[in-house]
Amino acid sequence: MLKVIDADQLRAVYARWMAGLDPQPLTVLHLDGKVLRNADPAPPRLKVDAALAQAAQTVDTPAQLQKPKAEKALTLVNFQTPGQRLIDQIAVPQDTNEEAAVAAHPA
Repeated sequence: MLKVIDADQLRAVYARWMAGLDPQPLTVLHLDGKVLRNADPAPPRLKVDAALAQAAQTVDTPAQLQKPKAEKALTLVNFQTPGQRLIDQIAVPQDTNEEAAVAAHPA
C-alpha cells in the first residue's frame, strides 16, 4: 500500500490535519534531522536544482563534517512547533547536507 501512496500528498494532508488541531500562529519553529536506518538516500539534486546549489555554497558547515551523512541513509528534516506540530518535512539530497536543504526550502 505504501508504494502507491504519494509521499508529498500524504505529508501535506498530515500537516493540514496537524494545523487544524493546533491553529495557533507560529512563533517558534524547530528543525530536527532524522536518519531512517536501512533506507536508501534521497537522490542527488545539486545539478538540477539551482536554489539548492546556491544554498549549498552558503552553508557554514561542510557536508563532510555533518553527522550523520546523507549518503549513508535517507535523512529527513522535520519543521515543527514546540508542541510537536509537524509543519513540513524534507528529504536531504544525497549530494548535499541538511543546512543546504533547509536553506533551499521555500518559505
